[in-house]
Amino acid sequence: REKLLSKILTFEVNWFDEDENSSGAICSRLAKEANVVRSLVGERASLLVQTISAVTVACTLGLAIAWRLAIVMIAAQPVIIVCFYTQRVLLKKMSKKAIKSQDESSKLAAEAVSNIRTITAFSSQERILKLLKTVQEGPRKESIRQSWLAGIVLATSRSLISCTSVLNFWYGGKLISEGKITSKAFFEMFTIFVTTGFVIADAGAMTTE
Repeated sequence: REKLLSKILTFEVNWFDEDENSSGAICSRLAKEANVVRSLVGERASLLVQTISAVTVACTLGLAIAWRLAIVMIAAQPVIIVCFYTQRVLLKKMSKKAIKSQDESSKLAAEAVSNIRTITAFSSQERILKLLKTVQEGPRKESIRQSWLAGIVLATSRSLISCTSVLNFWYGGKLISEGKITSKAFFEMFTIFVTTGFVIADAGAMTTE
């Protein structure tokens, strides 16, 4: 915070006249950005160590239990990770965009409620409703577009996850039928790598915040 404040104090006076550089915004920035650095150094570092440890343990156990199946699962693991990561990040971004797109209409509704006496005095209810409908037209189209995008992306990711699961089950069943691994080893492997995929995807989704 001290370094940030010392840097801010070197800026020209015109910089402070901008709306985004008001005293409240600067105080908020001083409070938040220091916490971001702390989060990066503390929480994110521990998350990185946890993820690396999980990957190392999963690969080691997989190769020790059934190396043939482990190689196939490790090769398919990036697809699973990308799919899980895409689902989480997409849902978060959609939620943020939906909230942001409704800001203008929410402000208009709040102003209308706070000035209800003036609106009633001038009989402007219909005008306010038409204005609100016009303001909501953009967010409505954006919501429809996001819904289609989310449906396509989520369907594709779920399909890819199902395909990788089919591949793992097919190859695992083939190895079991040939007597190269046991059914117990197969389900142990499947549980290990699916859990690891969840851990990596969660870590990636958290780093986007």
